[in-house]
Amino acid sequence: MIAESALCLIEDCADLAGGIYTPAAAQGVKLIARLVANAGLTFEIEN
Repeated sequence: MIAESALCLIEDCADLAGGIYTPAAAQGVKLIARLVANAGLTFEIEN
C-alpha cells in the first residue's frame, strides 16, 4: 500500500497543490482504483 500510494502521487496526482494531506484527501478514488487493480484489495461501502 505504501508503494502504491507513492506511485499514485507521482503518476496520478501531479496536479495536486503543495501542502500536507492525508492519503485519502490527496488521492481518494485514484488510490482506491490503484489498490484494487494492483494490490488485490477490495473496498465496499456499508450503510
